[in-house]
Amino acid sequence: MTFDISFLLNICFPFWLAYRFLVLFKKKKDKIKINLFSEILVNLFVLYLFILLGIRILPIYIGSCLPWIEQLSFAEQCNLNLLPFVDFFKYNIYEISSIKILLGNFLLLIPLILYLCATEAFIRNLKSCTIISFLISLSIELTQLITNILNISDYRIVDVNDLILNTLGGALGFYIFEIIYKGKLKEYIDSLSEDFVENDINIVS
Repeated sequence: MTFDISFLLNICFPFWLAYRFLVLFKKKKDKIKINLFSEILVNLFVLYLFILLGIRILPIYIGSCLPWIEQLSFAEQCNLNLLPFVDFFKYNIYEISSIKILLGNFLLLIPLILYLCATEAFIRNLKSCTIISFLISLSIELTQLITNILNISDYRIVDVNDLILNTLGGALGFYIFEIIYKGKLKEYIDSLSEDFVENDINIVS
C-alpha cells in the first residue's frame, strides 16, 4: 500500500471538508457567528499542510520497499548532507533545477508563518517565527532520515541546506506579515485572531 499526495488530496481533504461543513452547521444551529474569512483561511491552510506533507514526506510504502537500499551501509542509508551549499556552488548552482530547489525550500514555510502570525498574536515576532520555522524544518528532515533508515519512502537527501533555507524563509514570512498587517487586511486579521480565541474558549467551556 502506498500513501502519497493523491491519497491526501482525493481522500483525506474531502473528509476534512465534510468535517468543516458539520462544524459550520453546528455553529449556525447554535446561532454562533461565522467568520467567513477565517473559514476560508483555515481550509486553505489545511490544503497547504497536505501539499507540504506530500512534497516533503510522502510517499510512504507499507509492505514494500526499495530492495537496493538494503545493500547500502547505514551511513549511505541515512543519506546525510551536512555541508551547507557545497554541492550547489561546486557543481550546479547555475542550473535551472538547482535554482528551483533553492527557491522552493526558501518559500516552503512562508505560508505557515503567515497563517500562524495571523491567528496567534503572541508569536508575531522574529524570534518566535525563526524558532518555529527551524523546529518544523528539523522535524521534516528527521522524519526523512527515519524513513530512509526504515526504507519505507523514496530515498531522500537529509539536507542541511533545506534546514537553513526553510528557517530563513520563515523569518522572511514574519516581515511579509508585518507589511500585510500594516495594510488594509489588518481588520480581517484581527477578526481572525479574535475568532480563534473565541473558539478556544468555547472548546474549554
